Amino acid sequence: LSTEITVGGGFDLEVTVAEKPQFTVTGYSAVSAIDDTECCEGVWDGFYASDIAENAVSQSERLYAVYENGDEYVRCHIGSPECTVGDTVVIPESTWAIFRLSSTEDAYVNGFYRNINNSWLPSVSYEKRTDVPNIEVFPSDMSEDGFEWEIHIPIKKGN
Repeated sequence: LSTEITVGGGFDLEVTVAEKPQFTVTGYSAVSAIDDTECCEGVWDGFYASDIAENAVSQSERLYAVYENGDEYVRCHIGSPECTVGDTVVIPESTWAIFRLSSTEDAYVNGFYRNINNSWLPSVSYEKRTDVPNIEVFPSDMSEDGFEWEIHIPIKKGN
């Protein structure tokens, strides 16, 4: 199942809707303040400073950042399904709205998320699942500018 929607405001929101079975992400885990506009940047720094990063990058072509929101914090898990060291988080079976981006500039990404929540979700027959974390999926090698990455939003049929 694939859907493509374009919303105004400077963002082209091309989305794929896909069912995915339960999976795990193993790697580095830490907490970031919920109001941090560079969400989890310190967690990424900790990931790359740890021994876990080498294992996660060498075991997989993709890195997963799993974001579990609390009232005042975001728990960030960075790793991969193939990583063999670190903390493990279980991602339940879900339907996902998958958005592709090629910019990691904070203002652009924050605006992209706002467009998903304020424009795309209200215009479709889906609601965001609050019991499943958002996920971002990156290539394990992010050394080149303009690499493509994805935002995965867990969704369910709306009313």
